[in-house]
Amino acid sequence: MSDTTHSRSPKSANEWTADDLRAYNISVFSVPPSKFFPSSSSPTSLNQVVDPAILTSPCPSPYPNSETNADLPLHVEQYLNYLSLATHTPPLDPNRESAIVEFSAQTLKLLRFNGRERLKGGAREGEEREREGQEMVLKVIILTRYELPFTICATTCVAQTGVCLISVRPTMALLVLIVDPTQPTAVTESGPNSPSPNAEAHIIATAIAAFQTNNAKRSSRGLPPLDSMTVPGIVMHGTRPTFYFVPVTKELEESVLCGMWPENSKETKVVRCATVSEIKGGDLEQGMDDPGYRRLALEHLLAFKELAKDHWQKLFEGF
Repeated sequence: MSDTTHSRSPKSANEWTADDLRAYNISVFSVPPSKFFPSSSSPTSLNQVVDPAILTSPCPSPYPNSETNADLPLHVEQYLNYLSLATHTPPLDPNRESAIVEFSAQTLKLLRFNGRERLKGGAREGEEREREGQEMVLKVIILTRYELPFTICATTCVAQTGVCLISVRPTMALLVLIVDPTQPTAVTESGPNSPSPNAEAHIIATAIAAFQTNNAKRSSRGLPPLDSMTVPGIVMHGTRPTFYFVPVTKELEESVLCGMWPENSKETKVVRCATVSEIKGGDLEQGMDDPGYRRLALEHLLAFKELAKDHWQKLFEGF
């Protein structure tokens, strides 16, 4: 069976729309946080990682001469200033996306997404990775606006991330984050409080690019490419995180490479989980400006880090 109702053409990941998802038989399913995040998903308490003042302090006002708390530690004041800029930069301001990208990167650093991560497994001799027993210690860094090559319809394009979590030696894309700078609203085509459909298509196309990049790195080391990998992704809709697990298979990659309907009409099912405040009547535009929502969002991000790590192990098989 083939599909002739959707056009397919070479384009960068940020140009993908909901039509491209339909063209490659990709669908997205929402899961509530109670099912997406197991109660044991984050063994680390948020209070162990984040200064309590970051969780409770009001976000600074963008207006001159507004009152500020002079007693806040410098690192708290700086983080809240990133939050303020991401929150209060208007949707039509050309710097809004950059403000949210920088805030997102600072948030991942705050939650220690970067640094050293231990995975089960050994290391090849000569690799600049430590070995402690049977543990592989990854050195993980956070890069902003990192570009991944994206081959589609036999043409090499680009998948531009907002933030990308990268392992070094070997260089692997561990997690991708993109920004949706549109104004948060109650309902989008993706569902209540969700990113716009185009942002959703962008994160999925970027996950496919990560699959291509990671397999190319494995091949360059003489290792067999993986038939499938689940790529963790985040869309920051303003300062509201929505989480994705994108299962990319060899069949989907070949479909995108050739610009064809997937063989045997195989459907790719992406899982999505939005961070929705439990407070009724809350300001949708406020996001992490609200301390209650800020705590919830940071708790979800910290839990997502642990879930994402479960999918990294497969990338390093054979290293």
